Amino acid sequence: MGTDVYSSTRLTITEEQSTAPTFKEIVDRLLEIPELDEVDASDTPFDTVLSALMSTMYEATGTDEIEKDGDTFVLSVSGWGRLRGMEETLRVLADAGFVGEIECEDEHSDRWRYRIDDAGLVHRDAGETIYTGGPITGVWLVQMQPPDDSDLDHVAVVGAEQDAEPILAGWARRDARELIERGELAASRIDLDVDDSAFLDRWAEVGGVKWDVYQPK
Repeated sequence: MGTDVYSSTRLTITEEQSTAPTFKEIVDRLLEIPELDEVDASDTPFDTVLSALMSTMYEATGTDEIEKDGDTFVLSVSGWGRLRGMEETLRVLADAGFVGEIECEDEHSDRWRYRIDDAGLVHRDAGETIYTGGPITGVWLVQMQPPDDSDLDHVAVVGAEQDAEPILAGWARRDARELIERGELAASRIDLDVDDSAFLDRWAEVGGVKWDVYQPK
């Protein structure tokens, strides 16, 4: 089923990456994504990318654009409808050298963001509402700063304060794994297998991040 989503995309790629011998070959992998059955590959690779993005969004709501900013190409497109094949599409575009983000808001006003970072990793940043099945004692907001200040904070809503720690530890472990995979954090500096409380204490030292658990006023 799903819900209709308004999506706004801005992706960039350098001229050097877009003229690499493998660029078109990678972009043509978009044609292999089953959900994208209306991709037009009859023109340039950039047009193929825009066609694929419009297909993921179901229906374009504005004019798609390709602009040149110095040695960087900027692709912009927006759409409305049920998303399809989005993460698979972004993984292909990440392999091709694109970076950027897609801001999404559905008909219930829920918001999230897909993001390709400089390391070629695809992220989905969003607020989460989490209920563990225990007694609901109130509404608690759980918020954690990511290692990269340019990223959105991790945010969740829980029904009891004690539910916050495993959520915080889950975010921290995920962020730590990404840093280790990118070679930005030595695996020897942090043990991913200790209990949640010990891991969070160490993450505060190594990751330099802050978090908070509080009730809205």
